[in-house]
Amino acid sequence: TAVLPFLQAVLHRIQGKPARVATLASWLRALLSTHAAYLMSCSQLLPLLTPLYQLIDERLGVFKPLLKLVGRMQMLQAQIASQAAASQQDGAPSSDPLRTYDEAAEERAAEEEEEEGEEEF
Repeated sequence: TAVLPFLQAVLHRIQGKPARVATLASWLRALLSTHAAYLMSCSQLLPLLTPLYQLIDERLGVFKPLLKLVGRMQMLQAQIASQAAASQQDGAPSSDPLRTYDEAAEERAAEEEEEEGEEEF
């Protein structure tokens, strides 16, 4: 039958360009579900599907951190939007940062604190 050559062709295309998985997933799903009985009896199936298993494991390993990152980005976007809405309601469009760090001022303050500490002894 032509099931194994077709499966090999689909898997070869997936391995060649992993970005095509979304397009080829429907073909792969239909092929595996339609010919499951034949494929289960085929001894050549495991070596064919091993790279697919590895590809799926790699993508699943990256999926969870990406999902967390998407959540954080959405939270930041919501905060930025709410701050922009609040500043527009106040009537004062403020594009300045809320806080700035001045290293020279921090160093002067630290030196003054050290001098005051030395004077107390």
